[in-house]
Amino acid sequence: MNTREFDVLVLGGGPAGTAAATLLAQRSHRVALVRPTNTPAGALAESIPPSARLLLSELGVLKATDAAGFFPNNGNSVWWANNERRSEIFSRDGNGYHVDRTGLERVLVSAAEAIGARVLIGMTARKAVESETSWKVSCETEDGGMVEIEAPWVLDATGRHGFLARDVRETDRSTTTLAITQRFEKPSGWDEATGNHTLVESYQDGWAWSVPLSPRLRCFTAMVDQRHAELEGREVSEILRGELAKTTHLASMLDHVNAKGDSWACSSSLYHARKYSRPGLLLVGDAGSFIDPLSSYGVKKALASG
Repeated sequence: MNTREFDVLVLGGGPAGTAAATLLAQRSHRVALVRPTNTPAGALAESIPPSARLLLSELGVLKATDAAGFFPNNGNSVWWANNERRSEIFSRDGNGYHVDRTGLERVLVSAAEAIGARVLIGMTARKAVESETSWKVSCETEDGGMVEIEAPWVLDATGRHGFLARDVRETDRSTTTLAITQRFEKPSGWDEATGNHTLVESYQDGWAWSVPLSPRLRCFTAMVDQRHAELEGREVSEILRGELAKTTHLASMLDHVNAKGDSWACSSSLYHARKYSRPGLLLVGDAGSFIDPLSSYGVKKALASG
């Protein structure tokens, strides 16, 4: 098996992993960033607050992010527990971004590679063996081959999958949240009253949110408690439509829309690690912990932890 040696091996190419790889490469460390070609998170739409611009600037990717053409994020509108709309308009720090996760990762991976990190796309870590001085991680390539990477430090940035992190993870048993999401296109364009805002609405059985990706494209997501929702034997798209129908304001937006791509679901329950670091190993981003998505600070947390 072919063995490659680096100072640091970063597993996972999301915001946390790419931020870590970029910062390490800026400091002249030999860094390898390993990630699959496609990741489940790639289909996500994310809201990034304006305060994250400082982190993007420190990573040297602010100009590239601005140039990527992401839809501007200038505020939030919330209907929680009643029909009163509460809106926050960002001003002091400028606009944030509503991003297609795949597009964001493309910008961040390119920046890490440009600064000197060795980006190995199309690889998945399968086995890790630790000795007194280093790790040897076996990675499978897309054609079924194996590559071994040796490094004294491994950063686990593999998100909820937690390639190494899951061994030291504790799940919050009080929540069993499932996120069900779908993109919808409205040929006539969304009502200007929704603006460029993230929209959040609570309802009796959960809460839902919507993120705009363009004047005609929005991502809608319902957050449901798996312990109480009727999920068995139903299509994911049917479940999502049923949950969104329980809302008032978001449901009213779904007339004359076309579904774009497949609907899909993933766990959104909370967890944290019992220990985030030790000599030779560091957990970054969602590999270490997952915060309440209601905060819309997931990407910012990932960038900061990297």
